[in-house]
Amino acid sequence: MAFDEKVRARLAAALKGKKGIVEKRMFGGVAFMHHGNMALGVQDKDLMVKVGAENYAAALKRPHARPMDFTGRPLKGYVYVAAPGFKTKQALDSWVASGIAGAASAKPKTSPKNAAGKPGAVKTAEKTPVRTRKAVANRPSTETAAKTKAKTKARTKPTTRSSKQPSRSRATRAKR
Repeated sequence: MAFDEKVRARLAAALKGKKGIVEKRMFGGVAFMHHGNMALGVQDKDLMVKVGAENYAAALKRPHARPMDFTGRPLKGYVYVAAPGFKTKQALDSWVASGIAGAASAKPKTSPKNAAGKPGAVKTAEKTPVRTRKAVANRPSTETAAKTKAKTKARTKPTTRSSKQPSRSRATRAKR
């Protein structure tokens, strides 16, 4: 899934100057996090808004709003808004206010990754580097690995059956 870049730009402009906002690409779209909690997002040409559980029913009554069913089941507290529902600046600002209020009602995340660096700036999330295996330092040395392999080999018994003898199942052995 892709997202409409024009909608993203309008949303970023509407959020400019708001504290604690971070833009993050996720789920085939883009999300705007408020202190670590998703407030708004764009998927395809739709606006995703976290309105919160207490404002969910009222938000669904607004024009062009529908339940957010991203996973196949409606997510309570989240709505999709079709493009005509936020066509004007006034309508978009109203949804932005609802999204920030919905995210603010949730417990804020304290991770520095999710907090915007400068107050009032919309920060674009950078790509995170690929994590390397931390266990490399904890791996046994080659000497230790060789000793372990030798011990394992010594414990295993060699098979006595010659390769020419066919293996027999229990059913075959029971018939004899």
